[in-house]
Amino acid sequence: MRRIIISIFFMLILYSQFANAQSKVNITGQVLDAETNEPLPGVNVMISELGQGTASTSDGTFQLSLIPDTKHQLRFSFIGYEEQLFDLICTTDTVLSVQLSPSVLMTEEVVIQADKSEDLHTQLVDRVSLNAEEIERIPHLLGEVDPVKVVQMLPGIQTAGDGNTGFYVRGGQVDQNLILLDKATIYNASHLFGFFSVFNGNTIGEVSLDKGGIPAYYGGRLSSVLNIETQAGDKHEWKGKGNLGLIAANFKLEGPIVKDKSSLMIAGRRTYYDVLQKSVLENTSLLKSSLDYYFYDLNLKWDYLLSDKDKLTLSSYMGNDHFHYANFEAFQNNISWGNQASSLQWQHSFSSQWLSETTIFGSKYEMNLGAQVSGYHIQISSEVGEAGVHQEFIYSPSDKQTLTTGIRFTHYRFVPGALQANTEEQALDFGVPVPLQAREGAAFLHYESALGEKLSAGIGIRASLFQQIGPFQRFLNDENGRHLDTLFYQKNRRIAQHTALEPRISLVYELSEATALKATFDHNVQYIHMAPMSSVSLPTDVWVPSSSLIKPQKANQFSLGYKRWLKALELNASVTAYYKLMENQLEYQNGVLLGKGQYQNFDDKFYSGQGDSYGLEWMIKKEKGGMKGWLAYTLSRTSRTFKDINQGLSFPAKYDRLHNLSLLVNYRKHPKWHFSGVFTLASGNTMTLPVARYIMQGNIVNEYAGRNNFRLPSYHRLDLSATYYPVPKGRIKSYWVFSLYNVYSRMNPYYIYFQAEGSLRDYSLEINARQVSLFPVIPSVSYHISF
Repeated sequence: MRRIIISIFFMLILYSQFANAQSKVNITGQVLDAETNEPLPGVNVMISELGQGTASTSDGTFQLSLIPDTKHQLRFSFIGYEEQLFDLICTTDTVLSVQLSPSVLMTEEVVIQADKSEDLHTQLVDRVSLNAEEIERIPHLLGEVDPVKVVQMLPGIQTAGDGNTGFYVRGGQVDQNLILLDKATIYNASHLFGFFSVFNGNTIGEVSLDKGGIPAYYGGRLSSVLNIETQAGDKHEWKGKGNLGLIAANFKLEGPIVKDKSSLMIAGRRTYYDVLQKSVLENTSLLKSSLDYYFYDLNLKWDYLLSDKDKLTLSSYMGNDHFHYANFEAFQNNISWGNQASSLQWQHSFSSQWLSETTIFGSKYEMNLGAQVSGYHIQISSEVGEAGVHQEFIYSPSDKQTLTTGIRFTHYRFVPGALQANTEEQALDFGVPVPLQAREGAAFLHYESALGEKLSAGIGIRASLFQQIGPFQRFLNDENGRHLDTLFYQKNRRIAQHTALEPRISLVYELSEATALKATFDHNVQYIHMAPMSSVSLPTDVWVPSSSLIKPQKANQFSLGYKRWLKALELNASVTAYYKLMENQLEYQNGVLLGKGQYQNFDDKFYSGQGDSYGLEWMIKKEKGGMKGWLAYTLSRTSRTFKDINQGLSFPAKYDRLHNLSLLVNYRKHPKWHFSGVFTLASGNTMTLPVARYIMQGNIVNEYAGRNNFRLPSYHRLDLSATYYPVPKGRIKSYWVFSLYNVYSRMNPYYIYFQAEGSLRDYSLEINARQVSLFPVIPSVSYHISF
């Protein structure tokens, strides 16, 4: 199999070189905002007479190949900017610097776009990209705009419901999504138990989600890659931006350190419920000293142009949540969790065709959960962290060919669950938690090329190696759990090793100027695992590495899609079918408590099984005119099969949803008002409930018919938003956002519990199900200002 893949790979390279044998000159450059001098990603760069072109990358750069000594016209267009045309006759390689001016909105929105059929054959990855302007159109929730909420409305993506920023891609689990913030990993993307994400909307530059045909330079997750790039600071002048909402406020400050060479962007966000509770609500009988909560975020981005060929970028993020609850019955509960992530990137251009990107990265996620009940204390903590380096070399001999190769090394540190418990008189011994160490290395090669006029292909190979290393203690126990012996592994000694070869292939065939077929195959391997400890959105999930007992997760995914540009209606329509088979999925054993007891191994507690998911995804998108938006619908099934669960029979996954629909509408005809709305509808989540109860010898006995045998009521919700733009006063610009979350106050189920009434003694006991819902209708108003 490996030889076949490698042979196909080199055949594609040779064929593409033959197809593009004609000598050409290379045109490279960068597209900038004429007012802010910031790079513009996603700009359409078209060769007018050929109807072909490319799009600028995240740093605004682009590359084209042209026939020398021939007149060409280049057309630069981008939503919200005036179109630019350039006439060129080039004899040698040429470098351009292009500045686009924002278009002025009078009575109707001005939109400049290229022919929508162009991206049908150039986009090999099953990717959805959104820029800051598109994200801003989404209805605001309590004054905040959230890129993760946008992702949850795309086809093939399923949300976990109210109060949850987790998302499930084509049947995968939450931990199977690689979330990157400026190249650094984010392990838990939720604030306020999932009501907000950790991403400050004021800082977002571009968001992209890959769910099929994933390039080989990404790895370590089974289902998707969510890549979020923050905005660079302005290199010409200092600017500020901020907003004040009902429960949170944020700000952003940016400007030049060295004019035209270096810039700095600093942003922060914080809730102030704790301040209100202490200053305003502390004297009320219901809220007096009972609930204390806040979260904060800090973002920093610095970049420096060392020369025309070298650029340094430093990005850093830190955020934390703190929750404290106490009632009048000597009960206290504390939960805190947070992320830290940083990256330093050096970009070097060897020539117009060769580019190098070196990234040093690091991130950490920590969780602490504490409770005190009538003199009993319990403390649980977990941690996961990584640090490493990622090196890429990008070779683009023409606008139709790109070769990306490189290596990646990551060192991991895990504390899966440290447990402490004590009373006023004694402490329980659960052993001293010893951090787990692991390392992962990978080499990758990814090639994309147009194979003639109608066929484009992308093929990638990723070779990866994972090792669990010491220091480590392996406890040897008998079948009854009695400790027999202990194996000791010294620092850096290899304990377990896993290797894998991960091929990815994608093909796009253009049936006509307006239609195309796309096919992808992905084989992905994931060496680290997250096992959920709760069915609700609590930050108690813990991460563990693959070991001698825990095997790496693996997935094979096939997809086939059809796209069509409906020119008369100005709509993009697509339908995609997929099938995914997942191996070595983890579930905690029944009755397991978080934390490692004495003489217990961290990997003793798991069941291993497999999962499969299949479905159809439809999407219709309108991107032009006063009314824009999309309609996304997914029809899917997801199941799990574990030998030790449900008697070995397949059962629906918790977030298996047959139907999932999202409708997004944006309307803007007047320069002062912008309206938007979102409607979501989905089948209910599954859960395990008893089908009968018996009273035997004074005890209640439950009878179950299978795992996840019950489905909650369907989920649906409507959100509306209106944005008002007053007339700007000088350099100060502001706007108001009025929004309604859950307009018709649908009480969507969060979880079900059972309440017993009556008595067993006189056989009058009744047990009734009760539904818990989180959020009714929530009105919101926020004020945004920039200067």
